[in-house]
Amino acid sequence: MSIRSKLNMFSKGSIVNGVEVLIQNDGTYVFNFVKLKRVKSSVHTVNEQVGIINIQELNKCISQNEPIVLVVNGKGVINKIVACNDNDSVKILLNKVLPNANENEFSVQKIEINEENSFFSVIRTSVLNDLLSTFSTNKLNAITNCFLGPFTINNSLELIATRDYFTLLNYKFHINNYRIIDFELIDELSDESKLTIGDERIETKSLISFSAALSYFMQSEKGVINDSKLNSIISNSYEKRKFEFRGFSLLGAAFVVLLVNYFVFNNYWTKNNDLVAKLEFNNSSLQKVDTLKAELVQKKEFLEQNGMLENSRTSYYADCLADNLPSSITWTNLDIHPFKKKDVSNESNVLEFENNFIRVSGNCNESIDLNDWMKEIKEYKWVENVELLNYKQENAKENGFFVLEIKLK
Repeated sequence: MSIRSKLNMFSKGSIVNGVEVLIQNDGTYVFNFVKLKRVKSSVHTVNEQVGIINIQELNKCISQNEPIVLVVNGKGVINKIVACNDNDSVKILLNKVLPNANENEFSVQKIEINEENSFFSVIRTSVLNDLLSTFSTNKLNAITNCFLGPFTINNSLELIATRDYFTLLNYKFHINNYRIIDFELIDELSDESKLTIGDERIETKSLISFSAALSYFMQSEKGVINDSKLNSIISNSYEKRKFEFRGFSLLGAAFVVLLVNYFVFNNYWTKNNDLVAKLEFNNSSLQKVDTLKAELVQKKEFLEQNGMLENSRTSYYADCLADNLPSSITWTNLDIHPFKKKDVSNESNVLEFENNFIRVSGNCNESIDLNDWMKEIKEYKWVENVELLNYKQENAKENGFFVLEIKLK
C-alpha cells in the first residue's frame, strides 16, 4: 500500500454505515442498515437493523457526518450481463441493455466479471436523484459511494464458506474464485436467516449493506459512474472528511508541539531553579568569603601595626635587661610593647600597642645605680634611647620608685 493510500485510509476514520435502499412498487423505501467499526486490522458490527420503513428512524441510527455507502435495489434497477471491452462508452453499454435509451436519463454501474463480460446495472437518474434528495433533506449527506444491485457482496465472499453457488433471498449467485460470475432470480427465498461472516453473525437481509460498508475499508470497485449529482455529493463528502482529517491532524500536531514545548520548558525551568538555588548558595558563600577576607585583612593590619608578624625578640630584650641589672635595683613591672592608652575621642574597639617601646618600673636603693644602669642599657645596639619618665623617693632611708622608657631601634 502506498503512502498516499495509507493517508486516505486514515482520513476515512473508523466508522462507516452501509445502507441498502429497497425501492418498493409504490415508490416508498425500505432500508437495511449495518454500522461497522474498524479496530486496528479487525472490523466489528456495531449496529444492524433490517426492514426500516421510515428514513427518520434510519437517521437516528447514523450520527451526523458519519460516512455512508449506499446500495440501491428494487423497482427501477436493472441488472444484466453484457459483453464489453475497455473502449465501450456509457452510451454503447446502455444501448446493449436498453436500446435507443438516452444516456442523460440513466445512471449506470459496471462491475467486471472478466475481460469480456461485466455486470451492468441501470437506474433512471431522476429516481436516484430523488433518493439522494431524500437523504440530503434528512441531513444524511456523507455519502462516499453508491452501488446498484446486489454485487457488493463480492467484498464478503472470502469471509463466507461458499461452494460454487450462493443463494441470497431471491438470488442465486454462481461463484468462482470468490467472485460472482453469474446470477439468476429464483422463486423461493433462501431459508437461511443468519449468516456467519468471519467472527460476525448477521441477518441474511443485512449481507448487502454489510458488504457495502465493508467496501469502505477495501480497494473496492466504483459504483454509479455517470450521475453528476451523486459525484458532487461524493466529492463534497470526501473533501469535507479530508479537511476534517487535516484539521484534526494540525490540532494533533499543535498539541504534540505544545506538549513537547511544555516538557522542554519544564525541564529547563527545573534546571533554571536548580541553578538559581546554586547561585544563591554560591553568592552566600562568596559573601562569607568576602567577610572572611575583610577580617583577614583587618587582623593582618592589626598584627602588622603591633609588630606581631615580625620575629618576636621580647625574651631577648628581657634577658639583656636582666643580665646587667644591679643588685640594688628591683623590677616591679616590665612592659615590652606596652598597651597604648586610647584617646577619649577614639570610639574604635581596636587594641593598639607601642611596638618600639619597653617600660620598666621598679625600686632602687641609690639613684646613682639607676643612672649607671641606664647608661649600660644605652650601649645595646637595639636601643635608641632611654628616658626616665618618673622617679620618686620620699626620704633617704626609703627606696626610690622609678619608671623608665626604652625606645627600640
